[in-house]
Amino acid sequence: MNHGDGMNQRSRGFARIGIIFVLAATVATSIWMAAASPEAPQVTFNTIDGTALSSERQRGRVTLVNFWSTTCTVCMEEMPLLIETYRDFHERGFDVVAVAMPYDRPDWVVDYSRRNALPFKSRSTSMAESTEHSA
Repeated sequence: MNHGDGMNQRSRGFARIGIIFVLAATVATSIWMAAASPEAPQVTFNTIDGTALSSERQRGRVTLVNFWSTTCTVCMEEMPLLIETYRDFHERGFDVVAVAMPYDRPDWVVDYSRRNALPFKSRSTSMAESTEHSA
């Protein structure tokens, strides 16, 4: 056995121990953070179809809240991908809530949602503000 081979073996052994330590520390930290993380705040709002949607109702599901606008070209480009992702993963506990920006006209949001048959819930913030502040 060559002296250099022994050092090489020892170096690989230390590298393996280092990798195992880093992986163990990463897993332990992830578990600790998951256990210590607070719950999402309780929120309830109405969607454009008048349905009340609450964070309590979403408990146990992965929910992507997407802020978008009918006048945002990037938003319009990503919407078909968002629809596809929703359809691919909805049965496995994935939801999307699309929240239109306040400067978006409510009728544009409703029209876009209907024309494109959005399969997920959508909300118009300007519509919510106008109904929440009315007497």
